[in-house]
Amino acid sequence: MLKPFDLQALYIILCIKVALVTDPACGSGSLLLKAEKVLGHDKVRNGFFGQEINITTYNLCRINMFLHDVGFDKFSIACEDTLTAPQHWNDEPFELIVSNPPYSIKWAGDDNPLLISDPRFSPAGVLAPKSKADLAFIMHALSWLAANGTAAIVCFPGIMYRGGAEQKIRKYLIDNNYVDCVIQLPSNLFFGTSIATCIMVLKKNKTDNKVLFIDATNECIKVTKPRGYQRA
Repeated sequence: MLKPFDLQALYIILCIKVALVTDPACGSGSLLLKAEKVLGHDKVRNGFFGQEINITTYNLCRINMFLHDVGFDKFSIACEDTLTAPQHWNDEPFELIVSNPPYSIKWAGDDNPLLISDPRFSPAGVLAPKSKADLAFIMHALSWLAANGTAAIVCFPGIMYRGGAEQKIRKYLIDNNYVDCVIQLPSNLFFGTSIATCIMVLKKNKTDNKVLFIDATNECIKVTKPRGYQRA
């Protein structure tokens, strides 16, 4: 039986011992904290990094770090737009990147003439559409990934089949052998959405040109709380 946090653990354990962990759309910090729990406190040597655009959620993330005994000197959470104002330039590359960025949100895209020259996006030769920033988050993660690292990003499934600029970015990822694995997840798995999402796993040090596809749509049993249930 798989639950949302089980899926988080599934793609965190793809990397065993790391120096730096980041989530470029960290929210309240659940994935960063799950990385700390699954890998073990001593396996993350140099700390946790994250960025969150919503100031309330940003503050909640920082509080969560303290509540889970992550020392002040072991994390750095920034409040800013990851795509247009990325922080932690001096801290990358990261050996483990985990993220569940917002699905198909709007972003500046080609309205900002500087972004096509941004080293995170320029290798693909095209920007993600202004109406759908999904692959912009993917390119950001890839850019900041260490040569020996692993990135696992929860994605809206549309990035697998939509055309236009997204098709060109997909081709760039495949032609350069960055996509290691795609895991199809069941629907109704994450809070706030009923769509069936997927996990894209990225690596820069693949030893072959194969892409593993995993269909996990039937690997989940929905568990509901009984009526009148109260947390102890």
